[in-house]
Amino acid sequence: TYCVQAHTLPSARGQGEPLSGRIDPPDGATFAGVMIGEPSDRWVLASEAGYGFVVKLDELYSRNRAGKAVLNVPEGSGVLIPAPVPEAAGALLCAVSNEGKMLAFPVGELPELAKGKGNKIFGLPAGKGSGEILAAVAVVAPGQNLLVWSGDRKMTLKFAELKEYRGERAQRGAVLPRGWRKVERLEAEALATPAQG
Repeated sequence: TYCVQAHTLPSARGQGEPLSGRIDPPDGATFAGVMIGEPSDRWVLASEAGYGFVVKLDELYSRNRAGKAVLNVPEGSGVLIPAPVPEAAGALLCAVSNEGKMLAFPVGELPELAKGKGNKIFGLPAGKGSGEILAAVAVVAPGQNLLVWSGDRKMTLKFAELKEYRGERAQRGAVLPRGWRKVERLEAEALATPAQG
């Protein structure tokens, strides 16, 4: 992880600036995601190998331009977009594979660590021959919807509908409906709050 103070970034009026002017990633490095928030905010970090953990944002701060090693990623695997963890009780971690299987379990079953490989989130077949990987994760609180993105299309699952995919951490999950098995990302969507007045 690399740390940049948000208030020092250029305003939206300009063209922005390359991050390489502020940090020193190794040659060929790519960025999986951007996180911003309070030091106590929690996030899920995960790899395509199906492992991950919950971490507080302040554990990811790095003082030097070379960054900080946080998530151990098995060789040949990639890093997933980090997922914010809401404060609400009863939040579910939703994980989906590139073959369209989705698993939902209480995010509290995943340990909170400062660094490492983490625990198994999703049960992928053993051996490299299967080609199945963990494609995306999101954490959904009661009262939120889960958006399942496949290309330019999105499917909205209400929190109550996630019971179809409930299981124990590290299981395989249930198959998504036909036409929604090539998932590119998951996103928690807050429901609109009624206007007060």
